[in-house]
Amino acid sequence: MSDARAEILGRIHAAVGGDDTRAATVRARLSEHGRNLVPRRGQVTGAEARDAFTTRMGANAGTVQHLSGVAQILPAIADYLRAQSVTGPLRLQPDRVLCGLDRAPLAPWEVREGVPAPEDATGVSVAFAGIAETGSLLMHSGDDAPTLMNFLPENHIAILPSCRLVGALEEGWDRLRRARNNQMPRAVNLISGPSRSADIAMTMIMGAHGPKRLHVLMVEGDDWQEI
Repeated sequence: MSDARAEILGRIHAAVGGDDTRAATVRARLSEHGRNLVPRRGQVTGAEARDAFTTRMGANAGTVQHLSGVAQILPAIADYLRAQSVTGPLRLQPDRVLCGLDRAPLAPWEVREGVPAPEDATGVSVAFAGIAETGSLLMHSGDDAPTLMNFLPENHIAILPSCRLVGALEEGWDRLRRARNNQMPRAVNLISGPSRSADIAMTMIMGAHGPKRLHVLMVEGDDWQEI
């Protein structure tokens, strides 16, 4: 560093380095994650948030089914797969609640756990959060949450505990930081419907780069502890 530059930087440091108010402001900004303007449609809770999420997910070609408890999850999955004539293997995320359910309703399908394989027709995962503002699922990677589950199987069934539904995207990030003690995962995906593309001949193709179908099961109850 040149003497002139060092002198200039030294003067700047001397001028601002002892400003306790400025230092406190910087620390607060780094720790509190300042907010941008949140639109009205993101300032929703309860039934209004559930309705908004359902409507916006539907606008992006996803489907949402509301369940009153975890006992309805596997029967609902079986009904959905029959309606779509899906017969191939089904892969479950290794989630403690999901994998603890009685699998009798899924007897017609080969059920596996863990990271999906190319031959798996359906992937079932648990969303970390739902964003009512955009009708999106917030999914993150982890030992018990393989990212491939969101993209590889042709049919993606996502379980969204209603206690994890938030209004705005910023709330989703806050919950993620809090749950992981500010240690962010390697991957975070926001999913707002099934995969599609119109790159070729301006013709919409579903499942172009991922699942052809996305079905969300929004489940009431406290089986998944609220974060």
